[in-house]
Amino acid sequence: MMWYLVSGSRDFPDESLVRETIRRVVQSTDTLLHGGARGVDTWCAEEAKQCGATVLHRPARWETYGRSAGMQRNTDMLKEVVEQADPYHVFLFWDGQSRGTAHMLLMVRKRKLPHTLILPE
Repeated sequence: MMWYLVSGSRDFPDESLVRETIRRVVQSTDTLLHGGARGVDTWCAEEAKQCGATVLHRPARWETYGRSAGMQRNTDMLKEVVEQADPYHVFLFWDGQSRGTAHMLLMVRKRKLPHTLILPE
């Protein structure tokens, strides 16, 4: 059973690329963890459900963390995957501008965690 953490720009311009990637890798015995934002998170969750995978949603806690809620959620999700999942892989769908996805990319690269960075074609 593989765990996938997805992080992506809300305005990622290539929905079909995101959906095809998830369909290609996720299986029914896998778990997909996402932050629940529109765009990439939503598309990945929909495709993973279609594959029969377990889908976990970790929304940002804006009331608790204010403007830093998205970054805190990213940190918490990454910690959850690293501590609870083996094996795991992080998919980052980045438009080159999203600060949240850039933050997640920085964290996975700093820790040398297994990941795939996907840019729009």
